[in-house]
Amino acid sequence: MNICLVSHEFPPETGWGGVATYSFELSRALAQAGHRVWVVTCTSGKEKLFVDSGVEIHHLRVWRSWDHLRVLWRLPAAWPSFAWRAACRVQQIHRTVGLDIVEAAEYGADSLFVKVFPRRPRLVVRLHSPSVLLNRFTGVIPTWQHRLAYLRERLAIAGADALSAPARAIVDEACSWLPIIRTKRLCVVPNGITASDWDEGPGRAEPPEVLYVGRLERRKGIDLVERVIPTVLNEFPNVTFRFVGDDRFDEHQVSWRTRLTRAAPEQARSRLAFDHVPREHLPSLYQRATLSIIPSPWENFPYVALEAMATGCPVIATNVGALPEIVTHGRTGLLVPPGDHEAFSRAIATLLRSPRQLDSMRVEARRWIREKFSWERVLPLMVGFYRAVCDEAS
Repeated sequence: MNICLVSHEFPPETGWGGVATYSFELSRALAQAGHRVWVVTCTSGKEKLFVDSGVEIHHLRVWRSWDHLRVLWRLPAAWPSFAWRAACRVQQIHRTVGLDIVEAAEYGADSLFVKVFPRRPRLVVRLHSPSVLLNRFTGVIPTWQHRLAYLRERLAIAGADALSAPARAIVDEACSWLPIIRTKRLCVVPNGITASDWDEGPGRAEPPEVLYVGRLERRKGIDLVERVIPTVLNEFPNVTFRFVGDDRFDEHQVSWRTRLTRAAPEQARSRLAFDHVPREHLPSLYQRATLSIIPSPWENFPYVALEAMATGCPVIATNVGALPEIVTHGRTGLLVPPGDHEAFSRAIATLLRSPRQLDSMRVEARRWIREKFSWERVLPLMVGFYRAVCDEAS
């Protein structure tokens, strides 16, 4: 098949967020399976086109000034610049090779203008997490810019020929915002992972280490960790917390690294470690960790859970979004209610006191990821869905 992925996020230039990681993983899995794959993404530097691992990647500069659109290009809140440029590039590729499928996330409405072109390829919009859900679960008060983003995402979903989602929980939440989703052809296919990239390494760290991977921000539940730290560090005098990710600021412009350090007892602050490492170093960090934590108030289908478990690192996570579909409570990790720092502290303590349970979870987590979420398992489902969407058109 000829498949084009449209995503304003694509690593390494934009980092390894959820949509970016999914697009990266899927594009390479499709290419390795023999499909022709294009990725249309954006850049803040020079426009470029190159092939990597069999994937033809088009980097478009969003801020290009076209004569008759000069003002609009400088009003990104009102004019979705990347979505327009991406649609034009998709149409160019389609005229040249004949695309079968275009896929884009609903988040950011990257496919907004794909539907306006005649004789276009079939369009699949993947439900990762609409902006309205992210803002609702993290307590963001919407501005007019937020509401405009919600409208664009509604239009992008409405213009799709079919929808996919990584988990049923995301579909249910999205339908509560946009009931039209239930009238669309829809398939639930989990995000896949190249499990071999996360094979076991040298072994676990001593003393025990609790690992957090992600941006240090309230949206990722770092305020919950702030309340967990003093309890765990006081109860376990040899445990270390390691944070891997970009530091951000709270609403008072205080960095979360500063807040986390202040939350720790003064004599235990040396047991907090902060790192920022390239993705290729993450497997060794997961492999060293005793357990990994995901404290988010809302998550869609986080790759941090797949990656941790693929290395055999048990996960303690909040019982939100698709996390219960990834983490099996009591077998591959533990699930706790969102926002409950006491329950989160107890869950960490439970596993730190139970080496045999940790050993069992490590084995089960690796097996579970390879059986349910490896590309060998997931890709045939995705390609089968693409073919069904194309057959429906013919």
